[in-house]
Amino acid sequence: MRTLVKAAFLVPVAALLLATAAEARGPSFSCRGYLHRPERLICNDSELSDLDWQVARLYRKLGGPNGADDDVRDYARDALQRRNDCTSARCIRRILRDEIDYLENQDSDNNGGY
Repeated sequence: MRTLVKAAFLVPVAALLLATAAEARGPSFSCRGYLHRPERLICNDSELSDLDWQVARLYRKLGGPNGADDDVRDYARDALQRRNDCTSARCIRRILRDEIDYLENQDSDNNGGY
């Protein structure tokens, strides 16, 4: 009986810890020190932080700054400029989602569509 009570308590606690860890992933950059407005918006919004992390993961998967082809580097540079021109979370969300779509398409092209 005691083991059953422990399990009934530990399972929800473990699930909560895992969910918190997933949410605590944060953006791809440090939220410390001086930040421009778009960076502050990303740091203070868990959805934007996650989208930023996804962009960074996809970019690294495609080779990062030294391994990605010129088109990907140019797109990333342009997307960063557009993101930095944003003054709202909505604008940043749109830019990051567009960038994820672009990078996912590039990744599937590089993998033969698989």
